[in-house]
Amino acid sequence: MRFLLLLALPALTACPAIGTSCTEEYRSSVTVYLYDESNTAIEQADLSYRIDGGAWTECESFSGAFVCGWETPGAFEIEVSAMGYAEQTLTVDVIDTDDGCHVVSESLTAVLEALECTEIVVAAVEVSVFDAAGEPASDALVTWFNTTLGSDSETCEAAAGSNVYSCGFEEWGEISIQADGGGQAGSTSVFVDHDGCHPITESIDLQMDWLPD
Repeated sequence: MRFLLLLALPALTACPAIGTSCTEEYRSSVTVYLYDESNTAIEQADLSYRIDGGAWTECESFSGAFVCGWETPGAFEIEVSAMGYAEQTLTVDVIDTDDGCHVVSESLTAVLEALECTEIVVAAVEVSVFDAAGEPASDALVTWFNTTLGSDSETCEAAAGSNVYSCGFEEWGEISIQADGGGQAGSTSVFVDHDGCHPITESIDLQMDWLPD
């Protein structure tokens, strides 16, 4: 069911007309609904918007509806990104009501086109680990977890004799890496984006330091 989000909070208004008594509704500027080509709702997506060419801000998710801005008029540009689908950009102009109390909420529906994703499995991070002396560390215990999703820590994979470890297959977001071994340890994190099908692998270096006695 499509709806425009209205909350019973103190209204943020522009300049109401003199003598006008504004209601306490708090109106969404733009509400976006996403569907695939079979008309199934897409509820997991990243949407961000900017108004009149300004700074980008993340839209908010409400049970399948994405709200971009509250009680703010202007020219909206909205970028839509979801795993497995081609990115889209939506535009709409939001105006104030005649009495100046609220915006005229806009509702947009977008149908996302599915990408033809391959079945390969892609690592989020390829991390080259070095010891405190700067030498390749092929025997370290290297683990990762997804800070964005709050996942449990898991072990990265490395080929025998290699100091390059593959971490977080088919993960994306803020990935934290921890390396331990031989009384040494080190950690780092990196943000991993995706192309709509798979993560875009980040290649990083991590040097461990001696642990205090």
